[in-house]
Amino acid sequence: MHEKESQASFVISGRLGFWVGGEEIEVGAGGYVHRPVGVPHSLWNKQDEPARMLEITTPGESFEVYMQAMSDLLDSGEATPETAAALAAEYGVRFVPEPFADLCERHGVSPEGGFWK
Repeated sequence: MHEKESQASFVISGRLGFWVGGEEIEVGAGGYVHRPVGVPHSLWNKQDEPARMLEITTPGESFEVYMQAMSDLLDSGEATPETAAALAAEYGVRFVPEPFADLCERHGVSPEGGFWK
């Protein structure tokens, strides 16, 4: 959940699952999902083939710095759920665990790998 930013995701190829504020949808190429500021959300690719999307985050200045810092944390080998959550909190991004385990189990996905690379 973002305290400062809204996001729009345009699926270019493949299919992606989205959970936004309790609503779960699957979106294919040409589809669009809006993730408003302050609304918990998640996304995943449960398909075997890669999916591509264009994401617009607004305002973007702070979020861009956050994503680079998260990438640096991963590259350092020091990324853990705790260090990632602490870094996110510095930028107004909060991980909301309630729906997470259920979504992973039902869709056969996991947080391993990191989408921000």
